[in-house]
Amino acid sequence: MSKDLNHELVDPFFIKGIYYSNSRQYGKAMDQFDSCIRRDWKFTDAYLEKGIILYKQKNYEQALKTFQMTITVSNTYPDGYYWMARCYEATGRKDEALMYYQEALALDKDFSEARDGIKRLKI
Repeated sequence: MSKDLNHELVDPFFIKGIYYSNSRQYGKAMDQFDSCIRRDWKFTDAYLEKGIILYKQKNYEQALKTFQMTITVSNTYPDGYYWMARCYEATGRKDEALMYYQEALALDKDFSEARDGIKRLKI
């Protein structure tokens, strides 16, 4: 279980955030993910889930900034690169999307969604 500097558990906030996200209560989900991040700024999964909500809401620029935090915190986190690629692809920036799909695949050779993104953009 993840703990913050005060040794408080952050996982319950994350689990609540996932619950709210899955039930499409995005405002409540964002509050929970923000609570995780305030308690542990290195909690990459909280940034990722927050970014996915922003992506679903078609707020691609804000989602991109959030996904950039995932790779700032952990530059070996393939999901962050993948979702950045999705944002770039959604906004028509295919060269950047291709680069980030390739980075995600380089970090995780079995990342089939990244491989599919590369194939889609190379057509």
